[in-house]
Amino acid sequence: MDEKERFIGLLRSTKREGIDDLIKYLESTDFFFARASSRFHGAHVGGLLHHSLLVYDLFSEFIRKFRLNISDDSIIISALLHDVCKIGLYINGSCNRSVFLQGHGTRSLELIRKHIVLNSIEEYLIRYHMGFWYSKENSAHGEYRQQELVDSINKLPIISLFHYCDDISTKFME
Repeated sequence: MDEKERFIGLLRSTKREGIDDLIKYLESTDFFFARASSRFHGAHVGGLLHHSLLVYDLFSEFIRKFRLNISDDSIIISALLHDVCKIGLYINGSCNRSVFLQGHGTRSLELIRKHIVLNSIEEYLIRYHMGFWYSKENSAHGEYRQQELVDSINKLPIISLFHYCDDISTKFME
């Protein structure tokens, strides 16, 4: 099974209302062959798809290891879709920065919500998956304040784990 088939199979396994529409949308974009970044992790054709699956594998492994109470559906949805904001971002080797005017996690949430309903855990994980790197204090493109992130992590510590899975994938596995 190739990565695209695995990705689609995992999404379909959630049986989430609207998931087939979301898959059709993703297929109509560059998602399955897009780069994950312009020069860092996954900076190759299909890098975004590969990165998303790596985050899923890591996150689901840690969830099982620590016996955390989060549904398989939320693991799949959050991990596989956290970076849909990168659709249309890297065109012909250059970065279309206008794509991120609304923010990284915020754009992902908006694109996903057009097709499926997310639960609050999925919303938090996707919104804050960049951790402190993407806070307003650390990034010109930041979309939340550090204190907002701290408060969210205190409310839902799994946000830290999800961020680290994303970070580990980008720095050590790609």
